[in-house]
Amino acid sequence: MHLFVRPLATALVALTAAALPCAAQQAPLTPTQPYHQTFALNPIALPFGTFSADYERALSPAFTLGVGGTYADFDDNRERWFDVKALYWPNEEALKGFAVGLTAGYHSSTDLQADPNQSGFQREDGGATLGVIVDYNWLLGKRNRFLVGLGIGAKRVLKNVDENSALEQVLPSGRMSIGIAF
Repeated sequence: MHLFVRPLATALVALTAAALPCAAQQAPLTPTQPYHQTFALNPIALPFGTFSADYERALSPAFTLGVGGTYADFDDNRERWFDVKALYWPNEEALKGFAVGLTAGYHSSTDLQADPNQSGFQREDGGATLGVIVDYNWLLGKRNRFLVGLGIGAKRVLKNVDENSALEQVLPSGRMSIGIAF
């Protein structure tokens, strides 16, 4: 777990720290949307062995760029992925409401299921991915800073995945996040 979580946490902290001075220099995106960034986690998934976090930054009222990562440890497999995402917000209120976008990243999977013919059998594989996402964010509270986000999507591993691989060729994705806009 530490092999994936530590670099993800370091990257998110570095991006946040680098973006904070810039946020103080920018004018509000719109009169109703003064925030330029969000940071969110999925706390509901933690008891199930999954850690997921994402950071997003508005480039304009209609476009954002973000990074996200997930570590999931299930009974017989371990999934790790990291994505960069570009989103278009048709309501031109970035970080709030409906968005569609593209992702590019890396997915790694380890299948720990024992093979009846081998003791301690383990399959591991990883590959670059491209995907599509559809998101919806609500900014709640008196100052519209509390983020609740939902999303669905799919990504495709950009290499041939055979039946002996721990990866799947096409992977569904989902997002349920709680965070803050700043």
